[in-house]
Amino acid sequence: MPSGLQDVKGMIHHKVLTIPIPEEDGAFSTHTWTLSTSWLAEALEECEKEGVLPGTEGSLDVEVSKSGLDVVVQGSLSASVCLPCARCLEPFSLSLSASVSALLIP
Repeated sequence: MPSGLQDVKGMIHHKVLTIPIPEEDGAFSTHTWTLSTSWLAEALEECEKEGVLPGTEGSLDVEVSKSGLDVVVQGSLSASVCLPCARCLEPFSLSLSASVSALLIP
């Protein structure tokens, strides 16, 4: 499993996110989280030296399904960040969104 992830009794844990894994093959569940600015700050820690800071709270929506022993995670993430303008260096807010897709194999 990738660094920072743990599988503990049918759950996937990463920092403050806990994703329940469906027990039956073919079953799925959907989950939504609010990503606090402190969680985003930790996730963006490496970007701070470039002036990127978390803006407002973000959200993560995922669907988790089980296929045999494999677990499929698909969804979307949205958040805003505050970064300096390349022209005038004044801070501005930028909305970001990304697709999330992962296949977890024991």
